[in-house]
Amino acid sequence: MRKNAFSSTIETLSISKECTAILLFIFIFGISTGVFFEVMMNTDIKSDMQTYLQALLRSPIDTANGSGNSFAALLGSIVANSFAIAFITLSGFTRFSYPASCTVLLVKGLSLGYCCALILETLGLKGIFVIILSLFPQNTLLIPTIFISANVAIAKASSQKYKKNKGIVRSFNSSDVPYLYANGFLCVIVVVSCILQSIFLPIAAKLL
Repeated sequence: MRKNAFSSTIETLSISKECTAILLFIFIFGISTGVFFEVMMNTDIKSDMQTYLQALLRSPIDTANGSGNSFAALLGSIVANSFAIAFITLSGFTRFSYPASCTVLLVKGLSLGYCCALILETLGLKGIFVIILSLFPQNTLLIPTIFISANVAIAKASSQKYKKNKGIVRSFNSSDVPYLYANGFLCVIVVVSCILQSIFLPIAAKLL
């Protein structure tokens, strides 16, 4: 029984090349849009954001209660990113899995593009190392996890048959267990990615 459940969970994690290509386009579009927003931002607002960015990056080593703040930041990151996975997971039970997945990846791309552009403009060449240490470790796990979750949700929603005028959300049944197991496993990866960020962020702060 356990072996069957495990095998079903692994099969659920399979991805579609066509779906991934569309999601990748949305993600890259989000990154490009985030960079564009940063470049076109008003000078005064940009200056305030640069000051805030430097204070944020220094916070792990500058605050008197660094460990407490670091744990709060870690917890906040876990909650926010786990919510994104949960949002995509629930969309698999509706007709809106594509819009939900695209929205999460678009927002993620926007934030990454904006943050990277702001860091580079604020810190120059040093910003490359800050990006590698503060963003790269987490997102090497987090981004593929979101892509897999989106693929799984879209495949799940596509496999369901919705009767005309019978609503947009279907009820849960036992066949959904492997799907939930798969997304539970993805949430564990999200937690690991957030822990990696909390480990490397203080190192990045020392470069400032």
